[in-house]
Amino acid sequence: MHYLFLYPSCSVGGVETLIVRLSRYLVEYGHRATFLTPQAAEMAAQFSSAVRVMPWGHYNFLLLPAYARWFAHRHCADVDRIVTFERTGLWQASLLSRFAARRPGLVCMANSPWEMRPRFLRSYGGRRLVVDYPVYFYDRVLPDAQKAFMSAAVKAAHEAAYGRKFSGARVIPLPVEGTGAAPEARTFKPGRIVSVGRLDGNLKQYNLSVIPLIRSLLGRGHAVEWHIYGEGELETRMREAIARLGLQAHVRLHGNIEYRRLGEAFQDAMVFVGMGTAALEAVLHGVPAIVAQAAADEPWTHGFLHQQPFGVVGEILPDLPVAGIGELLEWVLRLDRAGYAELCRKELAAAQRYSPEAIMPAFQQFVDGARPAWDAAWRYHVFVAFAKLSKYWKPRVQLDDDFFDARIPPSSKGIAQGNSGENDGQLRAVQRPSA
Repeated sequence: MHYLFLYPSCSVGGVETLIVRLSRYLVEYGHRATFLTPQAAEMAAQFSSAVRVMPWGHYNFLLLPAYARWFAHRHCADVDRIVTFERTGLWQASLLSRFAARRPGLVCMANSPWEMRPRFLRSYGGRRLVVDYPVYFYDRVLPDAQKAFMSAAVKAAHEAAYGRKFSGARVIPLPVEGTGAAPEARTFKPGRIVSVGRLDGNLKQYNLSVIPLIRSLLGRGHAVEWHIYGEGELETRMREAIARLGLQAHVRLHGNIEYRRLGEAFQDAMVFVGMGTAALEAVLHGVPAIVAQAAADEPWTHGFLHQQPFGVVGEILPDLPVAGIGELLEWVLRLDRAGYAELCRKELAAAQRYSPEAIMPAFQQFVDGARPAWDAAWRYHVFVAFAKLSKYWKPRVQLDDDFFDARIPPSSKGIAQGNSGENDGQLRAVQRPSA
């Protein structure tokens, strides 16, 4: 069977890493896999030699039905299944599914809480057909059995946005490869904090909000260094904050790192701060991970990886206790060797639940059950009109208060506000204010 993956990026990132692992698994079991992307970049070398990485300079032209028809006839004649991960790719895949000779089945895997959620209107209604047709397609045309989410929390976020249950959808957590490092044998540099990932202004604001915490930790006598690997729109604001606080010697932006060199970033790290696949990767390199909350303006966390529900690697869950990232950092810095080794053991046990052996069979069963999905031809023109207008209208993503309200009472802000910062590594329940 031939599987086609579509994604508009091939740089270091969580979805790209996921595609590497999924395609590698499929090839190992005798299938074929192709990755279609605008241009090959850092991640291309990580794919198995049996996986075809197909950079296509006119990738965005696949939004046009006529071009998609030509491409499908020329390059997708033997494709059996198409896997996509975001709204534009879903529409491109739906056109290829319609025009390819074998009418390949189509699935969409949402790997963030708002990946496929309505962007332009808080309420879902008839106008959605005009302003955001891919969302209509996702909701009304793509069968629920052909939708998958990285966790129950991500699934619940989409259900809240659409106002209905995706009863037939699957939950498929992120698979991560690796055996982990023995906590007793690993050497690290005390006070070395590491983060890896895109500096995304909508998703990973913790990269900015943690900077003042480094100054607080230094002021409390801790010798800390924060090493950040990644690029993105937050970088300019981060550099300004670092300069303003005089932290150039303690907070260092290293830019992107090649995936094959990821182990070098984790080699002597004491603790990781971040979310997503990178948090799982860090733990499998022996580094305990404080899982930062996605899309939260304040530096808050539901704790270390082993304190998260299975499948949750950054989502904000209102019913879970929270702690300040600064408080947990200080707690780690005060651990003795035995306490640190015990923390690493708990983290490693949590990460091993994400092994490919446990997750990949469910993925293949999900994809193999997919069927073609398309809609009436006249709707293509509606979306083409929307695609042309969207470059002039790019409103900020609106987050639902009932699911992503990350506001915390000031009295609970610990080291983030210069309080005592005392913490025993446990989380506490915090009453969130009503919206």
